[in-house]
Amino acid sequence: QMASELRKTLDRPTKRNRWLWTMPVLLILGGLGTSWLWPRKGVVAHEAGSIHFDGEHRIVTPVDRFMPSTLEAWVKPEDLVGTQFFVSSDSYGEYGLGLGVHGGLPHAIFLSGADVGRQPMIVGQWSHVAVVFSPTESRLYLNGKRLWTGPESEMFGEGIPYVVGGVGLDSRVFQFKGGMKAVRISEGERYGDDFTPAEALEPDETTVLLYDGNHLEGQRVIDQSGRGNHGKWELSLPSMPPPTLPKYGIPSRSP
Repeated sequence: QMASELRKTLDRPTKRNRWLWTMPVLLILGGLGTSWLWPRKGVVAHEAGSIHFDGEHRIVTPVDRFMPSTLEAWVKPEDLVGTQFFVSSDSYGEYGLGLGVHGGLPHAIFLSGADVGRQPMIVGQWSHVAVVFSPTESRLYLNGKRLWTGPESEMFGEGIPYVVGGVGLDSRVFQFKGGMKAVRISEGERYGDDFTPAEALEPDETTVLLYDGNHLEGQRVIDQSGRGNHGKWELSLPSMPPPTLPKYGIPSRSP
């Protein structure tokens, strides 16, 4: 009976009821109009001059993967759910060269496989993560401590660029959510034994790419390496289902 009375009330052509029906429509149209007229553009700055990744955007770089190389970044995850990549050059359906976090543990993919370190990262805390890829071995670091030494990386596949904040150009999944102060890609093996990470990543003669939160221009991230490898900030909605996660525990040597 209550439903019947409510229906009758709503059906009465009063000004008030017409307004009740019209108001939600106006709100929806207003929201759509706002998004059309003032779309969200540009890289989002975060605290301490860092870049904020929302799990939906990434930076596409013009740098193709190569070896030997070192990938590193200062990051502060907002959550540690599932798998997220800080910088990577994966091709859909196969491994690449990449650095990220899996199940809260620092994570590296190295073309022939993948593995994780055994020391967890912490949500809301700045951490320095790095990985070295060489023809003889791969090495993973957290805050300067070598966590893992694994197999060599075979170099195959050309024209596959690095992506910052995601796993790869064609694999729009496993995206990072959190802050990133800086990311640097270098030629050669920058780190061997344990080290003390520099609070600010600086360019040198081996630096191929260096992005930070202080050099952003709209949808461009300006490279500080001096080589002109500027990045493009773009929306990266998932375009395909995530690939099956690899099985970890690939035989590796202790640090």
